[in-house]
Amino acid sequence: MILDAQKGSPCEQKEVSMFETGNLGLIARLITEEREPAPAEWLQLIEQRCQQVKPFLRYFQLKTLAEQPVFLDSHETLTLGDHLALLAAVAHTLSLKLPPLLSRDNPVLREKGIYGQLNIPTKEPIKDLAFWGLDRNGQWVVVRLGLEFFPKDSSKPRDPFKVQPLKTEYICFITYLISSPVLLEDMVARTKTNPLNIWLALRDVVYQWYRFREGLFKEAMGLYNAVEFDERLLNSAFQVPEQKKTSE
Repeated sequence: MILDAQKGSPCEQKEVSMFETGNLGLIARLITEEREPAPAEWLQLIEQRCQQVKPFLRYFQLKTLAEQPVFLDSHETLTLGDHLALLAAVAHTLSLKLPPLLSRDNPVLREKGIYGQLNIPTKEPIKDLAFWGLDRNGQWVVVRLGLEFFPKDSSKPRDPFKVQPLKTEYICFITYLISSPVLLEDMVARTKTNPLNIWLALRDVVYQWYRFREGLFKEAMGLYNAVEFDERLLNSAFQVPEQKKTSE
């Protein structure tokens, strides 16, 4: 509560800055004990950082799921959307019909957010791959991909994901794509993600947004100064009308 200066009584309104953090006590304890956060403490830190970032997510330059890069054995290839387009081209050549979940029209592909790295291992085939995300509404999500692998010498269609000089032992095809809302704890468990990577990803997107806005501010300041200089010169010749006040 805050004190009403006129009445000398506490007000019901509570003033809380959006930049306040509930992590100060935890961070102070970690500094005192000189240790890394425990798993549960990482979740607390990440959830609080999410609350800090959430009001600004609509301003961030976030990529859609289709724009996320795909890594094969840690080698970056094309985007997820491009891979699905290649898969559709192969299916069309073979007169096969792709399931709706693999269509470029799948609304999941248009979801903007912060996503973990999508790395498909091809030397040890797996049937299901999950990676984490935070959508533009501040909701944690798990994105799951169904995968099917065939030996390189298989009679199946040629690998639409093949990127030279990358050598793989298997050919990989995506069989489904699903995004589901989850709690942070479940997301970390399902994706087997190191919480530190989520913490750093949220940090990086804030830094990128800051640098972008800082660049815009410098450009705006340069334009403002140029216009202001012209105004002062003209004012020495005649009275230039002042700027009209607009209601915010």
